[in-house]
Amino acid sequence: MLFGKNRLVPNISPHKTIEGSVGGILSSIAASIIYTRLLLPGIIFLDS
Repeated sequence: MLFGKNRLVPNISPHKTIEGSVGGILSSIAASIIYTRLLLPGIIFLDS
């Protein structure tokens, strides 16, 4: 197993990992950037 070795909070949720949390955050940031660039190109405040 390459990722998922470091448990986030084993007492609360034993199968959640730090790597999974970081991956989820980075994926949501990438998806929001793609969404705003492709589907909302006319909004001015996004370019600042």
